[in-house]
Amino acid sequence: MVMQEGVDGGFVDSADGHRRARDDARQAIALDPNLSDGYLALGHYQIDYEWNWAAGEQSLKQAARLQPGSADVIGLRAFLFRTMGNLNEAISLQEQLIALDPLNVGSYRLLGFSFYAAGRYEDALAAARKALEINPQTGKAHSQAAEILLAQGKLQQALAETEQESLEWARLTDEAIVYHALGRQQDSDAALAKLIARHHEQGAFQIALVYSYRKELDKAFEWLDRAYQQRDAAMVVVKVHPLLENLRQDARYTELLRKLNLPL
Repeated sequence: MVMQEGVDGGFVDSADGHRRARDDARQAIALDPNLSDGYLALGHYQIDYEWNWAAGEQSLKQAARLQPGSADVIGLRAFLFRTMGNLNEAISLQEQLIALDPLNVGSYRLLGFSFYAAGRYEDALAAARKALEINPQTGKAHSQAAEILLAQGKLQQALAETEQESLEWARLTDEAIVYHALGRQQDSDAALAKLIARHHEQGAFQIALVYSYRKELDKAFEWLDRAYQQRDAAMVVVKVHPLLENLRQDARYTELLRKLNLPL
């Protein structure tokens, strides 16, 4: 059973929590169809859980019509564009979001990922560094920097960033990848074994990233299928994540995009 963190810090069944969120959004729209919040919440559900991109886009358009310039709407539209592979549009919206709130750490991290996926490595690294400058404890920022440096072939720098990552699942993912790039296969295997043992229920997508980078394609697709079945939230970057590059010529990857209703 996949669980998600509740607003009170406890955990609720993910499917039940999403259903309640959907019902609350629809009730909000029924009570006042002239407020954007209900459409925004419904769009979030449609995108994040249903993976119904077209319906989510329509909900966001309605939310934007009712509340032009809303940071929440801009942020979710950027998320949707990135998911669909429209990286230039996502970057433009994420830059608008930062202009509205220049101290939002999450916005820099998301912008950095979009730059990374677009191959704009220096811009991506600058965004990750900015997130860490604002909050040195920012989770996933060191991991993101490590993956960018790996893409640039700066393996020792990538390893140094990985070792500073505070989130264990992110650190283990990148250790397994960077050690493999360095030819340290035993260390890569050990990190991957820990990742599977400790995070197989919540980290199927990350495990697939490791296998993809290591060109163990059957295992990569096995874990992507598990992530799909678990409705792993990270599946929204399956079309654009650079670490899945080794899978993209495989017919199973095309089939996965079809299952996710993503453009080929």
